[in-house]
Amino acid sequence: MQHDELCVLRMARQHLFSPAADELQVLAECCGLQAQFYGNCLHALRIRCGRAPDGDTLLSFAAKTWTLRGTLHLIAQRDLPLFLYEGRRHFLRPCDTMADDDRLSAARKRELSAIILDAAAHGCGEREALRERCRAAGMTAREEESAFDSWGGLLRALCESGALCHAAQQKKAFLPCPPFEPMAREEALRGLLRRYLTHYGPVTAQDMAYFFALPQRELLPLAESLAPQEDIYEGKTYYSLGSVGIDGSLSCCRFLSGFDPLLLGYEKRTNPFLPEDTLRGVFTRSGIVRPAILLDGRIAGIWKRSGKDIELTGLLPLQAMQRRRIEEETDRLWNGAFHSLVWTT
Repeated sequence: MQHDELCVLRMARQHLFSPAADELQVLAECCGLQAQFYGNCLHALRIRCGRAPDGDTLLSFAAKTWTLRGTLHLIAQRDLPLFLYEGRRHFLRPCDTMADDDRLSAARKRELSAIILDAAAHGCGEREALRERCRAAGMTAREEESAFDSWGGLLRALCESGALCHAAQQKKAFLPCPPFEPMAREEALRGLLRRYLTHYGPVTAQDMAYFFALPQRELLPLAESLAPQEDIYEGKTYYSLGSVGIDGSLSCCRFLSGFDPLLLGYEKRTNPFLPEDTLRGVFTRSGIVRPAILLDGRIAGIWKRSGKDIELTGLLPLQAMQRRRIEEETDRLWNGAFHSLVWTT
């Protein structure tokens, strides 16, 4: 296997050449989309579906909850049993569980949970509305620090248990989860690996461990039980499942989303799309993965929306022709729906 073949296969499997059928297909195949910033999910879906995502479809059939790597993801509701499998080990603090913590007892958590779940079931699921309901029921300021902790708290505990999930929208709101039975750990991990090897492959064991935040010794035997295809590149074994038609080439420009699967799907220091000189420009030390510009098979810059302006920043030296190609892709993607296009340093 050669470098260009590896990159083309990954882009093709992630619908960066030809569009997916719909949003739910992308969510399933990509094992969800990291969703701390919901706008990133919408852009990731847009570039993979060839159109703006349907908000009604997402609100009705998708949900946000904590899944892979213990981070918030947008997933299809039908996949809740797969992602919220039995025996998950997310990096939970005491306040993110239904057990006692230093501000709330387990008994008090149960009382507040009943209030939250009842409100959400009756359509009153916005975060601030839930906070007011709990305050009206006597929640103290100290209890509130735990129940409505900005990084999770009691709301996360309810999501982790499968009782509650974030609505698939920009505004922070919660809905009751549809009833489901969590899958067994090994069965779920095998199912997730099947999707990962099919739609992210070819990948290394190191990539698997990075993506799932689980040890190679647990993942590799499960992956090998799926009888994947094995290829060698630069002395490493790469695994994949299934075949894919190649209807594009690396000679293209794509505006990736923040936290895009093409970047989060692989160990960042060995990701062939990510030149070493661009690593810190995309992956910040504070844990943010910036929206990136993919040009001819490598990350060449970053971009962001600022009001109705689009700011472009090169991370590699760019010739005038390369800049024009990036500008043309900006026009194609947004159809001129911006006030100005600004190059920054």
